[in-house]
Amino acid sequence: MLRSKSPELVRQEIWGHLCCHFAIRTLMWEAAEGAGEDPDRVSFVAALRIARRSVALRALFPPEDADATESTWRAAVAQLLRRLNPIRRRRSNPHVIKRKMPKWHVKRSRHRTWPNPPALRSSLCEDVN
Repeated sequence: MLRSKSPELVRQEIWGHLCCHFAIRTLMWEAAEGAGEDPDRVSFVAALRIARRSVALRALFPPEDADATESTWRAAVAQLLRRLNPIRRRRSNPHVIKRKMPKWHVKRSRHRTWPNPPALRSSLCEDVN
């Protein structure tokens, strides 16, 4: 919810939200990249909570203290790595619906044995390494 009343302040508030979102996603990416984990395993909610706590504690340090900023960032990454989500199973469902509609086919018994997609993620990771 935006609290600002004037258009200029609404724009400023939106930019602030976007910058915070980018910082949290950067924290998630750095945690996953540094540990060699899949980025899908890093929880956005956990990263948001860690960032909120870090900002509250950050008021104790002067802004020109770069070592404190770096140590706060490393501590946030370490906390995030301790809270990884479990490995997700691969999902494969054909794009059909259970009730009749003109755009999609009706779900039939043959859809239960629909072929799984190839393991794209593992082949992409091998290409990068």
